[in-house]
Amino acid sequence: MPLRVRARYSCHRIASGYRRHELSGGGVDRSVEAVGLPHTTSTAFRALAPQGHVTIIGMMPPGADIPVPGRLLRHGRTLTGTVMGSVRTLADIPRYTALLQNRQLRAEPLVTSVLPLKQTDEALQRGQARHGARTLISF
Repeated sequence: MPLRVRARYSCHRIASGYRRHELSGGGVDRSVEAVGLPHTTSTAFRALAPQGHVTIIGMMPPGADIPVPGRLLRHGRTLTGTVMGSVRTLADIPRYTALLQNRQLRAEPLVTSVLPLKQTDEALQRGQARHGARTLISF
């Protein structure tokens, strides 16, 4: 059965239990953590309704632990991760490129910064330092 998005909330809007339940009516069925930080992952997990599921696509820092309240596991909440967003590089990257070129996919809202090709080393350093993880290289 396909999922439908009924509402979108940022982790900042759902950080408190009261606010989370006020916005979502008791928690959300699905949550996606795309930042890659333990506290945002914990917040995404706390936002779940019973039987809810969170998927982590953000890359956690090496050695990071995610605090998960044990009491929330009693009602079937689950947490899983992905490897590189489970992308199939050879199939998906050309498809994404075509969607971008045909203006069917907008990348601008995802881009944190744009650097010229000659600053690729700087872009990689930013990514390793966990700053500008979605840097676009222009050439």
